Order: sequence, then structure tokens, then C-alpha cells
Amino acid sequence: MTIATLKQSVDRRFTRLDRGLQRRFAAIDQKFESVDRRFDDLEARLTARIDMRFESLSAKIDAVLTQTTAMRDQFVRAADEHEYRIRDLETRLPR
Repeated sequence: MTIATLKQSVDRRFTRLDRGLQRRFAAIDQKFESVDRRFDDLEARLTARIDMRFESLSAKIDAVLTQTTAMRDQFVRAADEHEYRIRDLETRLPR
């Protein structure tokens, strides 16, 4: 066997090996693309659920804030009325 023949034989073997590796890596790349699509889908679903929960929580906070604001306003009105009555009594009393 001459060196040229040996080189051709080795080159053919490396070419076959390279094709085989390319096929294997192509298959692995397809699997990774499939996994990436699954993760993208999962991310979209989780994001939608989280957004829905935050919207629900925001609505609940708004409702509680509205209720506490109404209660505070009622308390302020009662306290102001009480203060006005005390001032009225104080101005009516002789000193």
C-alpha cells in the first residue's frame, strides 16, 4: 500500500465518520429544537397564568383599597362631627 492509497483510505474513513457525526448531531439538534419549543410553550402558559393571578390580585387590592377608603372617610366624618360638637359646646359655655 502506497502513501497515496493510505491517504485516500484514511480520507474516506474520515468522510464517513464526518457524515455519521453530522447525522447524529442533526438528530440531537432536532431534539433540542423540540425541547426548546416545549419550554417556549410552557413559558407562555406560565406567563399567562401568572399574569392572570396578578390581575386577580390587583383587582382584590383595588377592592380592599376602595373599601378601606370608604371606611376611613366615614371615620373622618364622624371624628370631624364630634370635633365640631365639642367646639360648639365650648363656645356656648361661659368662661
